[in-house]
Parts: sequence; C-alpha cells; structure tokens
Amino acid sequence: MFFNKSIQKLSGAKFIKEFLKEKDLKQQDVLFTIEPNTKEYELNRKYLNSLGISITAINQYVAPFYDKDDIRYEKLIQILENLEVKTKFNVLTYCKEIYNFLEVKK
Repeated sequence: MFFNKSIQKLSGAKFIKEFLKEKDLKQQDVLFTIEPNTKEYELNRKYLNSLGISITAINQYVAPFYDKDDIRYEKLIQILENLEVKTKFNVLTYCKEIYNFLEVKK
C-alpha cells in the first residue's frame, strides 16, 4: 500500500498539536477519548474545552487496568457502538495528559 511512497514522520507532540487544530474538532460529538485514569480524564476535558473542542463525559472513557493475559474490550466496543452520534475521531491517550504533553514539547 505504501511502497515507493515517501511519508513524512512527525513526533507525537507535533502530531497532537496539528491534530488539535483541525476545524472538524470544533463540531459537536466528533471526538471520543480513551483515558488512562480519572486525573487525565478531567485534565484533558478541561484542556480540550479551552481550545473550543467540546467534549463531554459521554465522549470519554477511562480504560480499566487489564490483565496482560486477558485483555478484552467488550465494554468499550459496546459504548462506541451505542453512541447516539458516531464520532469521527477516537483518541487513545496515555501516560501524560494531552495538556502536559504539549507544554513539555513546545
């Protein structure tokens, strides 16, 4: 699929900065985030809302700690399938809040 095609690599911070500038994100219910814990859940919602990206509890999910030998995503899949308005982007956050990630990498 990508044979003989040049693809410009981006750092994670640059990708997130550019992604968060997308005009589509300003529309209601286009983004769903999967957060590692409740702290990032709250911080990311506040940060995204401060950028004019409307995200509510309906479009956020705190992932549980999975047993490395038994990872099942049934609950998340069910949530995504049952959303009244299907999201355009699903973002898995990790380790650090989006806000802190961007602040450190500026």
